[in-house]
Amino acid sequence: MAGIAFGEDARGTASQNECRRNKIGIFAAERAQPTLQNNICNENEQDGILYIDQSGGLVSANECVGNGGAGIAVSITTNPSLMGNDCHDNAGGDIEYLKP
Repeated sequence: MAGIAFGEDARGTASQNECRRNKIGIFAAERAQPTLQNNICNENEQDGILYIDQSGGLVSANECVGNGGAGIAVSITTNPSLMGNDCHDNAGGDIEYLKP
């Protein structure tokens, strides 16, 4: 499903990974608080990076291009810090805020 997934109370850093042609590039759910830096999440079936539930953390300097959904999709119940990400040419928009 996802190239990289963080769930429950997961912490940690995903840096300089390439998540291409997955259903979702990087997925954070529940109360996960990952740091995502300098990753490439291109050409995924749905979103490049997806945050749901009460997840948060830092999402910085990632490239999300040509995804079938959004480049970065975040539920309004999440709290990630989005800084300096390169998102363009995504079918569902570059940064999308999802209703619960």
